[in-house]
Amino acid sequence: MDLIKLRYFYTTAKLENISLAAKELLISQPVLSKAITNLESELQMDLFFRNGKRISLNDNGRFLFQRAEWIFSEVTNLEHSLNERRKDGGGNLSIVTTLPYTFTNLIDLFFNDYPDVRCQQVPLSKENLQQFIEYGKYDVCITT
Repeated sequence: MDLIKLRYFYTTAKLENISLAAKELLISQPVLSKAITNLESELQMDLFFRNGKRISLNDNGRFLFQRAEWIFSEVTNLEHSLNERRKDGGGNLSIVTTLPYTFTNLIDLFFNDYPDVRCQQVPLSKENLQQFIEYGKYDVCITT
């Protein structure tokens, strides 16, 4: 089962109407019907009571609907959290340099635009240059 099939099922169950669900999902009614049939076959269980054009959830469908509702709620929360992280501009930045005082103005300009970023600036020596190269321990290296 994938999220697309689950979304198709969820929308259909919520609207209790395949035609309306197909319109909301921007797909054709036959495609949606086939997807629901394939999902039921994959799960090896019926999810709906079918009475002509009317459909309603059976016990299996209600079980799946409750869990799908939780899953899509979590997906929505995840999307919001990721959007907030992108807006924050936060994070960590580690810089090693042989010229720590030369780039002070440049670094200050960066932090004016990204105040939530935490920075660690390390004076570059022969020892930590090797660490930088071998282990990728720092994000940026500025040297002559």
